[in-house]
Amino acid sequence: MNEFKPLISIIVPIYKVEQFLDEAIQSILNQTYRDIEIILVDDGSPDNCGYICDQYAEKDARIVVIHKENGGLSDARNAGLAICKGTYLAFVDSDDVIHPQFIELLYTAIQSANNKQVKIACCCLENFEEKIVIKEFKQYNSITNSKIFSNVDYVNLLFEEQWLPTSVVVWNKLYHKSIFDNIRFPKGENHEDEYVFFEIYTQALQVVFFDYPLYFYRKRSGSIMSNKFTDKNVASFSGILKKRMEFAIKTENKALQNKIKNLSTEYFSAASFFSKKEYEASRNFNFSMQVIQHPTIHWKTKILFLKNLIFNPFK
Repeated sequence: MNEFKPLISIIVPIYKVEQFLDEAIQSILNQTYRDIEIILVDDGSPDNCGYICDQYAEKDARIVVIHKENGGLSDARNAGLAICKGTYLAFVDSDDVIHPQFIELLYTAIQSANNKQVKIACCCLENFEEKIVIKEFKQYNSITNSKIFSNVDYVNLLFEEQWLPTSVVVWNKLYHKSIFDNIRFPKGENHEDEYVFFEIYTQALQVVFFDYPLYFYRKRSGSIMSNKFTDKNVASFSGILKKRMEFAIKTENKALQNKIKNLSTEYFSAASFFSKKEYEASRNFNFSMQVIQHPTIHWKTKILFLKNLIFNPFK
């Protein structure tokens, strides 16, 4: 008797990636797990992306194309979430590449955990340069190199530098669809992955991590991740830190709460050098004392911070 394999949806938001789109779609079509629904969301792309999507849909019945007005990355992902039919789902950015076994191994990792609390599987990711094309992939024969984390332990990985890129993004993971029943990405915010990160891990009590690189992230110039201390980025990160603290309070984890408080102080003290709004917000005794007493902010930075408060750089 054949083993039942559930449908798995893969949501791909697409905007101005004409030169990379073929490679991304081909990597999805080449998945060893065949029972997939590929949702290509043309987010009003002004180039030939929409045409490329339609051409692929004519060749493979597993592909569904959405053409919509430009609304940004969050809006495109939400459009895919609104129509996806899979029992599980994954997100792939349209300029990235996934390993042929990406879906198969992450699904197998969840099933092998044999634990109803495990609703997310995560893998390592690798960066590659804009012009490099990945042609060969190592084949994996087992999922023995996996580990199960509680949701609190997984969130704690945010504070370990080597884990940060793997933990906060949504696109190197496989999710049970029920996690997104009441979660949508916030439209118009930067770092939209981190906005929903804590809602996701409130839904999933455990995460299985697969220690192989199955997701390949293309490093491109002009990334929306640049300009760390623009006013919009600062406002977005302020909202993210609030959500982090709400999660820590729900879990009643004092150590996590303290880490988030320290991170908030560290971030906003740095932002005060670049953002007039945060500079003005930092001009109070309580925040200044938090910076001075902070365990990891370098003493030279503390002196510069105090000097800034005396000699207003935004005059």
